[in-house]
Amino acid sequence: MGVKRVAMIMAMFAILVGCGSGDSKEPDLGSSTEAPVPEPVPEPRLFSNGQLAVEPTLGSEIPVGTYQYTSINPDGGDETIGIALVSDSGRMALALTNRLSFARIALDESNRFESPLEDTDTAIAESGLTISGRRDNGVPEGQNPRISGTFVNNDSQTISRNYKLDLQEPDSDILDLDTLAGTFSGTDKTGIGTVFSIGSDGSLIGSGTAGCDYAGQIRIPDAGRDVFEASFVASNCGPTDSIPGASRDGAYFALGRLNNATRSITLFATNGSVALRFTGNSTASEDQVVDEEVPPYTADDFDVEPTIAAKLESGVYSYEDVPLDTAPAVLESGLLFVSDTGRLALVTNTRLAVARIRVNDVDTFTDDLIQSRNPESTESPSEAATIFGTPNNNGSSSNFTIAGSLLNAEEKLENRYRAERDTTNDATYNSSPLTVAGIAGTYSGTRNPGAITTTITISTTGEVTGSDTTGCAFVGNTNINDGRTGIVEMRLTVSNCSASTIKTGAERNGTYNGVGDVVPGLPSTLRLVLGSTTNVEYLELTEQ
Repeated sequence: MGVKRVAMIMAMFAILVGCGSGDSKEPDLGSSTEAPVPEPVPEPRLFSNGQLAVEPTLGSEIPVGTYQYTSINPDGGDETIGIALVSDSGRMALALTNRLSFARIALDESNRFESPLEDTDTAIAESGLTISGRRDNGVPEGQNPRISGTFVNNDSQTISRNYKLDLQEPDSDILDLDTLAGTFSGTDKTGIGTVFSIGSDGSLIGSGTAGCDYAGQIRIPDAGRDVFEASFVASNCGPTDSIPGASRDGAYFALGRLNNATRSITLFATNGSVALRFTGNSTASEDQVVDEEVPPYTADDFDVEPTIAAKLESGVYSYEDVPLDTAPAVLESGLLFVSDTGRLALVTNTRLAVARIRVNDVDTFTDDLIQSRNPESTESPSEAATIFGTPNNNGSSSNFTIAGSLLNAEEKLENRYRAERDTTNDATYNSSPLTVAGIAGTYSGTRNPGAITTTITISTTGEVTGSDTTGCAFVGNTNINDGRTGIVEMRLTVSNCSASTIKTGAERNGTYNGVGDVVPGLPSTLRLVLGSTTNVEYLELTEQ
């Protein structure tokens, strides 16, 4: 037995040696030091990536349209109602009052879908949920289609919510780019104003009072439905209450719908990190203006700016800062005077500023800001160089508002503000409109620090003369275009000034335009913000 085993082993060894001989050479696999190249990880299919292209697996199984969205608690059965929009690209936006969810679906061989959900309770998108579902085959014939399914927590693999989507009838029979074209303006619950303009060629542009600029394109997936799809890029965004500006920049995808009866649009969008919810009314019925250079604030005219009457309201506004992440030590508040000439003047606890504006054809205004520190403040204002704003001209019964921002020389957000029309004296102005002859008289008041006393006299024909205790001499004229607004303007030449607590005499001399109001009373009070190219001052003078 031992001899046979040795012979067998020797024979096998001979065979193995023979297999290794010959002219062919095998590569030395053991000598390689290169690590194997891993297969690339496929990009997840998300609402916020991909293209504006049809998803062929959907076919007629998942119809384009607006759906009633019902979110169902799997434990107690409590239901929350919202809206969902679905496109033939597979994009799906689901909106509740305080939650936006996004998915991009495709059907498998059994006509089911499963997709990562970009989900948010606030404006910051979360991850960790998967949406699955299918068209509900149990819906009786003749009723609109229903999609139903679940949201699953990826970590615990438990059902977070159930849902159902019931297709709604469209508001109009035909939706095309010509029907959709227009400018839409709206302000969200945080006070940020946004304007989107849609062209008949499918172009999309827009801007917001937190600094964002938008540019992109629109497509209509089904002319028989009221849903449209968009992709756009946001740039130059400033921060909001809890979101840094850099997170708000980037490429967005969106779904929206047109309410043709009210000419309003609703838009739900995400860039994968931040969600955007926009509702805006059309401004198509208002006069559109050609962008022209706005005359300077200190121009020698009192010409009416037509866009102010069409899209804004002249008058006095209460002004207040909307806090940002990096809120200043002192939030600003004060008065904003808006004249029908387009001149506006701002006086706050830290800032005195003037500008001249025109509302453009996308219902926003922007202009260079001339500003000085309020001498009564020890705090310096932010280095604002531009004022930006969106009038709330949607025809609501509440007071007219402006939402806007102050930008620095590099167009970065410094302040976000909200201004609301002060209608306290409207009844008086309407019954007894201001006239130049009616406000004629002498007005005087003292400013601190420095105890500077200013006295000016207005004649019945509007000529102005006056002086202050630093040596300034005032000569000019007064103008009132519409006495029902309470707004008064002046144009003055100021000379012989000596220094104030914050400006040299040379800086204080010059040509000024002033915007303010006359507060009715016994005596009346003249409030006036005077602005030149180098200085802004505020006068509050009592009739003598």
